[in-house]
Amino acid sequence: MFKIAKYFFLATLWAALYPTCAFATSSPTIMVSIKPFYNICARVMQSVGTPKLLLTKNASPHDYQLKPSDAKLIDSSDLIIWGGPELEGYLQKPISSLANRNLDLATVPGLTLLPIRASNNWESHDHTHDHNHDHSHAHMVNDPHFWLDPDNAIIIATAIANRLAEIDPEHAQIYKANATEFSKEINKDKSLWKKQLATYKNKPYIVSHDAYQYFNKYFALDGVGAISLHPEIPPSVQRIQQIQALLIAEQVSCIFSEPQFNYKIIDSLIAGTKVHKGQLDPLGQDKDIGPQGYFVLMQNLVQNFVTCNKS
Repeated sequence: MFKIAKYFFLATLWAALYPTCAFATSSPTIMVSIKPFYNICARVMQSVGTPKLLLTKNASPHDYQLKPSDAKLIDSSDLIIWGGPELEGYLQKPISSLANRNLDLATVPGLTLLPIRASNNWESHDHTHDHNHDHSHAHMVNDPHFWLDPDNAIIIATAIANRLAEIDPEHAQIYKANATEFSKEINKDKSLWKKQLATYKNKPYIVSHDAYQYFNKYFALDGVGAISLHPEIPPSVQRIQQIQALLIAEQVSCIFSEPQFNYKIIDSLIAGTKVHKGQLDPLGQDKDIGPQGYFVLMQNLVQNFVTCNKS
């Protein structure tokens, strides 16, 4: 709780120091698609300007549809930062002609990318849903939730700083210095997160959809399955039966919902069992934290994981 309070204090201080984002010199207009990337970008831009967030209010990149106001924001932005077509297919066409104005973070050199998990426990072979549903993830190769690896977050911050330095050389040193400080804080905090989670490495858990492979692998946790690969599609009867069997076979400790896709079926799944219900938010959409937001996101994931397993 102290760590989260610290981050909120720093965020509040940042807002107080720069209430209108009116700086001595103008800063570029940066549009960032989702909250985790926004928070990292806000940290890199700290004391220069503030990026603009596209998806708000628990909107999910898995099923988002652009509004006319979004198109205006895209057109007016000097740089568009997004997670690539495997995560955000809705952006692929609108920015296809803006190659010199977009940064696809999934293509950043050095990033650790994990393949989509192929086991039936992760529902990647469950084709019983409505094939007429138009979703953009049918041909995913890599898991697009790569920001939940803290080392990837460092690489993302560096890539953003380098790209911002190209389009705004006047503030290049600030961007790069902020990315360096972000890296130092990540390296300090990830040791604490590993320590907090170490007790629960052997606690099997299930998630709403497979957004946590990077988190799971980085912290050596025991994720055993997901209700759905495509969270925008309700699980089939067959899938529900598979999850019920998995709860028993794996002696699952916790099953986690998400604020973006809070399946009501979870209560039915755990009725009459000793399985606990928790909530994980891979996007950190609960509050607009700004430069400290990535740390709040990760600390909340750690804290909520621990709380559920201690129940």
